[in-house]
Amino acid sequence: MLKKIFVYLTTFFFLGSLTISAADNPSRLRLYSPISTNATVDSDATATVTANGYSLHYVFGFGLGLGTTSSKSKVKGDSSEYTIDSGSMIDISYTFGSEFTFTLGYGVGSQPVYENKSMTINSQTGNFTNSLLGFGYNLGGFEILLGYRMVRGSMEIGSTIDFMGTPIPITYKLEDISWDTTDIGFGFTF
Repeated sequence: MLKKIFVYLTTFFFLGSLTISAADNPSRLRLYSPISTNATVDSDATATVTANGYSLHYVFGFGLGLGTTSSKSKVKGDSSEYTIDSGSMIDISYTFGSEFTFTLGYGVGSQPVYENKSMTINSQTGNFTNSLLGFGYNLGGFEILLGYRMVRGSMEIGSTIDFMGTPIPITYKLEDISWDTTDIGFGFTF
């Protein structure tokens, strides 16, 4: 009981101090999109990784932001081609500053999708997180944004192989899935 009271009071004072210190800042609606990808595939040194997706955030005037991010990476190598979609991740962020801004964000999601044309997939489970380090410049009603996003996750994929006419279930574990993107974006302040 005392722990709950302590958590509530701490949260109340923390959010209250954020509101007081940033009361003159505008609210913002932001959209990010990746322009470059940095990733490697351990099992295939020749593979290339490209990512696409989006991130949409609403930032309250006191700096707290809420939003959603979706990132999809496509891996193309000599022996395989597949995509991993992080699914929709729910984000929370905090933005410092008014004209020049600095943003830290973190998001989690649990509905990833693995697609591979060379295998039949029966089940998929996993979770992904993303972290954002962002910078922005307010041009008076309009913002330009630059961000660095790190996507991390793991998945378990259930499949079936045919062995002499008998279907045999197998499970693949994909651990330490990661890719980094450089994002650009724009925002509206109001």
